[in-house]
Amino acid sequence: MISRDSLKGLKILVVDDQSSIRRTIRNILRHEGGCLDIKEAEDGEKALAMLRQESFDLIICDWNMPRLNGLDLLRLIRDDDRLKSLPFLMVTGEADEAIMAEAAETSVDSYVVKPFGPKTLMDKVNQVVNRKKLPTQTDVSLNLAMAYLDSGEYDKAMDQAQAAARLDPGSPRTFYTAGLIFAAKGEYHKAEKVLLKALEISPRFVRALDRLVKLYEQMGTPEKGLVHLETATEISPRNVDRQIKLGEMVLSQGDQDKAKQIFSFVQRISDQNTVQVSKRIGNIYLNNKMYGEAAVLFEKSAALSPKDAHVYNCLGISYRKSKRYDDALANYQKALNLTPEDEVIYYNIGRIYLEMGNKQSATDSFQKALKINPDFTEAREVLEQLNRKR
Repeated sequence: MISRDSLKGLKILVVDDQSSIRRTIRNILRHEGGCLDIKEAEDGEKALAMLRQESFDLIICDWNMPRLNGLDLLRLIRDDDRLKSLPFLMVTGEADEAIMAEAAETSVDSYVVKPFGPKTLMDKVNQVVNRKKLPTQTDVSLNLAMAYLDSGEYDKAMDQAQAAARLDPGSPRTFYTAGLIFAAKGEYHKAEKVLLKALEISPRFVRALDRLVKLYEQMGTPEKGLVHLETATEISPRNVDRQIKLGEMVLSQGDQDKAKQIFSFVQRISDQNTVQVSKRIGNIYLNNKMYGEAAVLFEKSAALSPKDAHVYNCLGISYRKSKRYDDALANYQKALNLTPEDEVIYYNIGRIYLEMGNKQSATDSFQKALKINPDFTEAREVLEQLNRKR
């Protein structure tokens, strides 16, 4: 256990939009832990700016804040090579399993639920700091295994994974780590075996579920991963990327109604990057010839991001596939207003005129595409076919 004197030397950042909560946490840290170096931020954006200017030993952060919430701050921290190992204690107003699962996936170190007393908070602080400052030998071996894996030293990585398994034979993390190593070596069936073992020990181990899904894709049997993908989304339903992947996989199985339900849910939980999410789902609909559904989402994206030429181009494709040629041309013109030197848009306009039977306008459009990009093979081939038919 870290001593009070060691806690006293910690530099801690407390992040919460309520000054009363920040004051409560600061007082507990000072009176119960002897912590002296405590700084505060009222939202995630200010906290991130402070983290990039100075070093901290621990961050205690509220989940629900304006501008940049606790989870998004945690994601940014874990994606930053300088900050990614910073101990992070999340404070939340409710013990919601979906919220906890989402935080765990982003590698939160621990969390505490409001309201909390001094003992609860200090127990959590000690837990987090102990884990970072005094890691177990199993943790040391697994961390070394991952370091060797990242550098491509697979035999050394496996030696460390096996050392961890000897120290803690019932740990799902040791089997998961071995699965990563086998997969990197291309030994997929061995990877499958140990990943399934990790899930046998810990059925709610989301990272193992995700890795199995990816493994089956690598093995050319993605349908085998569907059940694991569904389990992962049930455990952590607010993961947008996973939900979109599930919807796409369900759609590939022919279940349009279920896929649309999944995508509708994704749009409800996507409080940020709504345009990007709508575009991603719209493209999935396009690829599966669901042109009406695609058009609805691209229309939504265009309303939210009226200067995105790609959205108007996708709308044009959706309308063309639905034979709504006038609507398609109108949206291609909007795209050209934003990017007048885009050869792809001229090519797509030419395709519309071809379908309408207007060969002269089609020829003009393909020529404009080739003038912008003389190496545009598709436009050249179509133009040559038109010239031969004259």
